[in-house]
Amino acid sequence: MVTDIGIPEPPKGADVRAAFSNFGNIVKLSLVTKGLYQNAYIQFDSTVASTYFTENSWSHFIYEDAVRVLSLTLPKNERENRPLHCFKLTGLPRKDPGYLI
Repeated sequence: MVTDIGIPEPPKGADVRAAFSNFGNIVKLSLVTKGLYQNAYIQFDSTVASTYFTENSWSHFIYEDAVRVLSLTLPKNERENRPLHCFKLTGLPRKDPGYLI
């Protein structure tokens, strides 16, 4: 199982499902709104996504928005340490997609 952190609204479950479907069959998808953002909890029928987001990447794009992804199979101390190594770029021109940087 993986979780997406900080999905800007308005993406819906179908958008999240489409963005992550290339990692395998999604068994369960839950969206939880926290303030202006949403967190998604995604359960796959295989460990491909969990392995990918543990060993290769800490983020993924939903359309033009990069979202942090955290494998819930990581030990608790690693899950707590990952956010300490993330940063957010600010001051970019409006409508400039982050994936072009």
